[in-house]
Amino acid sequence: MAKTPAAGRRTRSSGRASWLAGLVLGGLGGFLLLVVPPGGLLLVVVAAVLVVRRGKALPGLGGVLVGVGVIWAFFLGRTWLTCTAEVGCFTPTIDAFLAIGLGLLAIGVALSILSVVRTIREKRRTGL
Repeated sequence: MAKTPAAGRRTRSSGRASWLAGLVLGGLGGFLLLVVPPGGLLLVVVAAVLVVRRGKALPGLGGVLVGVGVIWAFFLGRTWLTCTAEVGCFTPTIDAFLAIGLGLLAIGVALSILSVVRTIREKRRTGL
């Protein structure tokens, strides 16, 4: 039987829950960053603060960065691939934003992998 926390005591969420919450909030924030940049930036900052305070920081931040990175890489990458002069559109400044999105995705994946490795090491050390 699982132990329940004492009444009134706050518990931290698991690494998986923190990562998933970060992923969802980061994805929403990433989309808003493309549509309404101030609102998206606010949501991403609030999401990062929430996952650090309420859950495990490393997987939560990894999830936020993966969420933002995936949205930016998908939408900006699709635009970069399909927008040509023959079609009638031109995106001269999208390359830097696409690189930022891919960079955020790479950092988020790295943090997520580091979190999993730490969790595995901790479980081996404690014998769980």
